[in-house]
Amino acid sequence: MRRLIIVALVMLLGGCANKLYISYLSDPPGATVYSGAQNYGPAPVRVWYEVSDADRANGFKILQGVKMRWVSGAEAEVASLRADLSLGTEQHYTLPRPAAFAGADIDARYAVEIQRSRAAAEAASDEQTRAALATTFNAISAYNYGRAAATPQLTPAPRLDVKCINDMQARGYTWGLIQQKCSY
Repeated sequence: MRRLIIVALVMLLGGCANKLYISYLSDPPGATVYSGAQNYGPAPVRVWYEVSDADRANGFKILQGVKMRWVSGAEAEVASLRADLSLGTEQHYTLPRPAAFAGADIDARYAVEIQRSRAAAEAASDEQTRAALATTFNAISAYNYGRAAATPQLTPAPRLDVKCINDMQARGYTWGLIQQKCSY
């Protein structure tokens, strides 16, 4: 049994080391990232690659090139990338927009809009998290309230006749006896 657990842990931990994560960034942000026929969407994007034993022995992995296209139509491309595995399994690559291509102001405005959209999405996500926490809190409170209902609760105070109270106080009766005699 112990060997089975050790083998499972080695496989689990070894599986994580077999992946290389590359974050593709564009400058300015927002260029659509392509690799071959694959469209990864607007930068920044995170893509993972399998690392073979041969790659590990070489100390690097050669990756298929990427192309980035900005909304202005500007394009930049690199034929292949060499990922140095000694730098770890989390790396990034930034491809700058070609300065000679017109429309840099369009791409800059688009980058600002993307940042606003992502900030709004994060805020909405935070609001959803707060709403989920509030729902959970309310459910726990309702559960606890339901449990408390099974325990003895205070009963409402009895209604008392004011005329009776005044009469009994004038005769010198104790408050306990007044409550008993004047309640309805």
